[in-house]
Parts: sequence; structure tokens; C-alpha cells
Amino acid sequence: MSRRRARPAWAGPALALGLVAALVAAVLALPGGGCDLLDPARRLVRERIRAELTGVDGERRWFRRSPEPALVGNHDVAPLVLRFYRRRGFNPAWSTGRGLRDEALQLADALETAPRDGLEPGDAQADQVRARIEALGGAHEPAGRGSEPRVLAETDVLLTRSFLKHAAHLHAGLIDPARLREDWHLRARPADLVTALEQALAAHDVTAALEGLEPRHAGYAALRDLLERYRGIVRAGGWPALPPGRPLRRGSVDARVRLLRRRLAAEGDLEPAPAGGAAFDAALCAAVKRFQARHGLDTTGVVGEHELAELNVPAAARVRQIALNLERWRWLPVSLGERHLLVNIPGFSLVAREHDRDVLAMRVVVGKEMSRTPMFSDSMTFLVFNPTWDVPPDIAKKEVLPAQQKDPEYLRRNHLRLYRGRGRAAREVDPATVDWKRLTPEEFGFAVKQDPGPDNSIGHVKFMCPNQFSVYLHDTPAGRLFSATQRDFSHGCVRVEHPLELALYLLRGKAGWDSARVAMAFDSLRNQVVRLPEPVPVHILYWTAWADERGRAQFRRDVYAVDSLLSEALSRARRLSPPALEWARIRPPDSTGAAGGTGGAGAAAAGGRTPAAGAARGPTPRPAGRR
Repeated sequence: MSRRRARPAWAGPALALGLVAALVAAVLALPGGGCDLLDPARRLVRERIRAELTGVDGERRWFRRSPEPALVGNHDVAPLVLRFYRRRGFNPAWSTGRGLRDEALQLADALETAPRDGLEPGDAQADQVRARIEALGGAHEPAGRGSEPRVLAETDVLLTRSFLKHAAHLHAGLIDPARLREDWHLRARPADLVTALEQALAAHDVTAALEGLEPRHAGYAALRDLLERYRGIVRAGGWPALPPGRPLRRGSVDARVRLLRRRLAAEGDLEPAPAGGAAFDAALCAAVKRFQARHGLDTTGVVGEHELAELNVPAAARVRQIALNLERWRWLPVSLGERHLLVNIPGFSLVAREHDRDVLAMRVVVGKEMSRTPMFSDSMTFLVFNPTWDVPPDIAKKEVLPAQQKDPEYLRRNHLRLYRGRGRAAREVDPATVDWKRLTPEEFGFAVKQDPGPDNSIGHVKFMCPNQFSVYLHDTPAGRLFSATQRDFSHGCVRVEHPLELALYLLRGKAGWDSARVAMAFDSLRNQVVRLPEPVPVHILYWTAWADERGRAQFRRDVYAVDSLLSEALSRARRLSPPALEWARIRPPDSTGAAGGTGGAGAAAAGGRTPAAGAARGPTPRPAGRR
């Protein structure tokens, strides 16, 4: 028979104390510090939050999807709200037994400063947040009238939801570009917004947490400064509009010159003077040239039709333009790369940047309206000297065939060859054996190639960043196009003004490839593939407003109507998203609210983007070899 081992006399009390200590530690380790177990009121709020979010007591859903794609809103952050509260056992996050926490006031202040980033306070329900806080008496005040658990639970979820929406807007934008028809194809910036909220509350600093989600790009910060400056111009009354009339140039005497002086002084192109005469003098001519340079116009010093159109854009419209470009900044990757190429489509420009400084700049030609250059990011890995151009089938049918039918020598004169079949099985065809007059575009089954040489449509070199659109950068024999102000002439690829300089820059550091060898390869007729010493990120973007390195505002025409599309989408989304519609709280059947559907997980809010069902995504990928 076994004997039970005797316990020391101290074991009973010590064991009991140990169990109590372990229990206390476990309670304190719970989300909210275990206060819900010690505070009956807090426990009731917790249960109410659980009921509101998980469907207990007949209140199934807080979130309602808009009839069509709208702002990143409640239906996007709904999964994040639920995840946040589940991770904390549904304990309230923004209140204690003594009232609301300071973090609630921090959030209200942050939402009201949303215009600094081109957002609107209503995008994340700033007014509702402030009203709820004031109704409950502010931070650290005992909950006031109407502070039953239902009200406290609703307020807690409202604050959580508003934080997550504002965080998503700052980090990834108001509009998910996958919902637009824009030809924009960039990777989203990942972010764990639930963890960001948890850390903000733990650190008692909501403001810093939200600021940490903003784009860290220098261009974003500079553009945000411009936004404040132009809002100041609007508050001061904007600038005068110039009536139409004859072109104004140096030596002109016209009553409109006085208006022109005021107009140019408003943006800083002309030093303000107590009184300006009606004569167009040298100082005014220099100011007009500065204005023209900032708007991508020829710097003639003459105010003509194009200048008048830009001068008469209202200051409020420039504010809107800046805000739209800030929105597109929020769609970019976290980093563009310490060394990268940036093509700006509306600016018709390319810059090579290193450590936030321009080290090389040149003009470019981009795609026509009907063959737009897409907006995307990729890596350039190699270049090809004296390439053969494989003419895309649509260009061959629409351009080469009609030209050959009109001129039987067209193919020979342009060093174009016909092939039957593709790849190694391709066999060259003598153009003289083809019945060109009877050949239709539907029957045109030839491959067309252009030999390397001075007349080759992609010039002496092409710069390859393999992508789904078959778009690349390249030289061109049509150098005269770079003198045009608006340079949208290509079939989608980007033609560069100084290809030799760009090749030298990209091959910098590659053994054996000094400037002499690069120039020799460039001028020869030898087809040669050269890999870059390291991949270089390439970003083809769309900026119609930015601050240059001297902090001056630069504006460009909306050549692809991308600003117009985004502005329309934002306006429509805000009209469809008042609290009574998208942000309506679904009530039980006996209340006044209307029932609604379940909101899906928003990819942008969660850090990724998934195209909405049925969303148009712009042009389909381009065939290989566009120019």
C-alpha cells in the first residue's frame, strides 16, 4: 500500500500565494490589463462591442458597401476592426473606467489636420469623432449623459474605425487604383494597420503613429508644402484672370499688363511692386519666361493663347491638382531606390536620381492618346546596342501594309524585311512575290523586322526593363520631335533625347565599358546585348504637379486625362459615402436604419490591392517591340 508523502507545513500557504500571484499575472496580461474583470462597467462595454461586431443581439453588421467602388472606407477596414478587437478580447481600446483616454483627443486632432495631406476631415468621419468625444465629456472625464455601454461601445468602434480608415488613406490612398480605369500598375505598399493601432495605443501617441504611415518620399513632403502655400493664395483671394486679346510681348502697352503683373506676382514669378505700369518691360518678360518654364511651355517671353490658358487656371484648381498628385504619391512603393530612373509622362521628361538628387535629365517622347504609355515600376537589367526591331503585328497591319501598297519601294527603302513563320522556323519572303494590292489587313500574316542602322525606328540602343507591356526606353532617328512642347508621339514606348549619355550612366562601374567603348558600340552596326552592372529601378509615373529642386511649383497639362478621371472618382465616391449611406450602422429590424450587405475585405486597407470585380483596368498588355 503506497504512502502519501507528507507536505511541509509551509507548502499549503506558499502554494496558495503562488496560485494567486499566477492568477493576477494572467489577468494583468489580458488585453486591457484585466481591468474588465475588476470593472463591471468596462466588462459590459466589452460585451457590447462583441455583440455589435459579431452579430449577437440581432445587430449583425456595422458596415455597408456602397453601390459602386468608392473611397477606401468602412467595408474595407471592417475585417481589420474585427481583427483588432478579437486580438484584445473585445476590450474597449479608447476608454477607461474614468472616461476616454487622451489618445481619443489625439485622433480627433489628427483627423482635423487631414487637409495638410490633401485629404478631407470627412473622409474618416472627423466631425462624428469630435462630436462623440464632446458628448462624453472629453478625455479623463466621467462618462456623461447617455454613457450606457451601448454608447461607449459605439464610440469605441467609431474611433477604431476612423483611425484605420485615416491610416489607410495616408498610407495607400483614398482610392484604390485597381478600381479606376487608369493604366496604373504599381505594387502596393504593405502595412499592418492593426499592429500600427495597437502600437499607437501602447505608446500613447496616435499622432506619431499616423505620421509614420505617410509616404516618406521627399517629393511628397515638398508637394505637401506647395499645397499649404497655394491654399494660402486661395485664402488671400487667388489671382486675377486676364481677358483675351492680342499676344503680349516686350514693348506692348496694354491695360492687361497691370493684371499680368499682379497675376505673376501671386505665384512669385515677379517681385511685387507698389505700382506697375501698362508697359511690358524687360523684368516682366523675364517673369513670363519663368512662368512658361514652370508650365512646360516654350520660354519665348510672349503671352499667347497657351500662356493665357495656364494663367487663367484658378488658384483653387491648382490646389485640387496638387491634392490629386499627393493621392498618386500614396500609391507608390515604400522606396523608389537610392538610384533610379523616373519618367514623368505629362512632363515628357526623364531624370536619373541618386539619394534624392537629379544627376541626369533629358526630354522624352511618350505614347499617343490611342497608345498610352502605362504607369508602372520595374527594373532595368540590360541594354541592346543596334537592335533589330520586330515590328508589332498591329503596326505592321495598320501602317506598314498601307505604306507598301502606296509605294512598292517602302520596305526596301526603310530596311524592312518580310518573314513567313516565327522563331527559327521563320523564312524570309521576297516582297516582289506578294500581291500587295489584294492583300487585306486580316490576311496579312507576315512578320516584319527592321535591320539595325541609322534608320532603325528604335535607334542605336534600347534600354530593357522586361515587363508585361513590352514597353522599354530607346533611341530614335526622329530627333526633331524633342523640340516639340507636347511630346506624345510614340506607340507606347519611351524615346529618350540623349541615349548615349543614358547608356554611359547605366554602364557606370562595368569593367571594360569606358566612354570610348560605349561610343564605339553605339556607332557600330553590330547588334550587342550588354547587361548592366546592377539592376536599376525604373518608374514611369504621372505627375501634373510637383516641386522642383528649388521648391518652385511645376504644373503640366493632364495629357491622358488621368487627373480628370481621379477627380471625378473622388467626387463621386464622396457623394456616395455620406454617413447615411456607406457609413450607416445597420440597426435591428425595429429601428430606422436600412439593412445592408456584408462589406468585403479591402485590399488597400490591408496593405495589398485586388482589382474589384468588373473593374476596368485600362489597355491590355502591349505586343512586343512597340516603339
